[in-house]
Amino acid sequence: DVVSVGDSAGMVVHGYDTTLPLTLEETLSHCRAAARGVTRALCVGDLPFGCYEASVAAAVESSVRVMKEGAMDAVKMETMNAGRVALARGVVEAGGGGVGPGGITPP
Repeated sequence: DVVSVGDSAGMVVHGYDTTLPLTLEETLSHCRAAARGVTRALCVGDLPFGCYEASVAAAVESSVRVMKEGAMDAVKMETMNAGRVALARGVVEAGGGGVGPGGITPP
């Protein structure tokens, strides 16, 4: 079983028109809330737009926060492309768990 805490919470919970305004701090709050209710599933938290794209260091820092402060087992980056491979590799090499996009997009 997998529980995915997605950036679509920005639209569903906060009423944003898109997922773009969702902050890392808001994501961490949603991740913690979801993790408290999970007893055996893998918990995966989205990295919201803008918190990881700038560099490998930013990706690692944001991923560590989602896994540590958000109590997630792994993180998910949107749209895996050639430019994001280095970011994902950096997260995994730093000891983090990562998954690619699952193909589900908000309406």
